[in-house]
Amino acid sequence: MKNSITVYSTKLAAKLCQLGYVIINTAPNRNNPRFKVYYFLNQPGIQEAIDKYKNAWGAAMGENKFLAPSIVLEGSKHLQEAKTRW
Repeated sequence: MKNSITVYSTKLAAKLCQLGYVIINTAPNRNNPRFKVYYFLNQPGIQEAIDKYKNAWGAAMGENKFLAPSIVLEGSKHLQEAKTRW
């Protein structure tokens, strides 16, 4: 098992923190230094929490699970639907 889980979405990182998972490090994203990368301690249940988040966003985006949640504009219909799933 890897010691850390890499997260590129600030919203997912915030949700994981709310659920009690621990950030062990942050770094600038090498592809776009304006954004951060979050490294979480690989704890039991974290992958299931990430999958649940991705599935909730995928359902809100019309089953497109590869669409990054960060590109959804605040106040959009899709964002409101995803928030109600959590």
